[in-house]
Amino acid sequence: MTEKLSRQAVYAFSAGICAAASSVFNKLFTSDLRFEDESSNMVLFRISTLIRVAFLALTFIFNAAVWTFFMKALQFSKSSLPATVTSAATNYVCSAVVGSLLFDEVTSWLGWLGLFLVLFGLVIVTRSQETQQLGKND
Repeated sequence: MTEKLSRQAVYAFSAGICAAASSVFNKLFTSDLRFEDESSNMVLFRISTLIRVAFLALTFIFNAAVWTFFMKALQFSKSSLPATVTSAATNYVCSAVVGSLLFDEVTSWLGWLGLFLVLFGLVIVTRSQETQQLGKND
């Protein structure tokens, strides 16, 4: 049982990380990324079409990985809830952190509070589901 649970968690975490990575590559694909010389306002470098196509391909690859890992997580879970919660929570946290670090996105303390409240709610839902399943098994 513990091995199944740990495999389910690893696959669900992997699905969440891949979902966040897919979002990053999609944002890179759709963004007008250019590097400018601030003193002269000249565009020094603009991302080429070939690099954009590579970002799009990586978006699709990571989306495929999301579904592969998520389906594996479901195989090792009695209920879809733990896999869904773990995957979603991992995606939320990774997306928020990567957005702040890589894209300099500003998230207010209220946004971070909301993120943690959502995660707390997910934990409560998961725990109540586990408690109900234990009650049925007794």
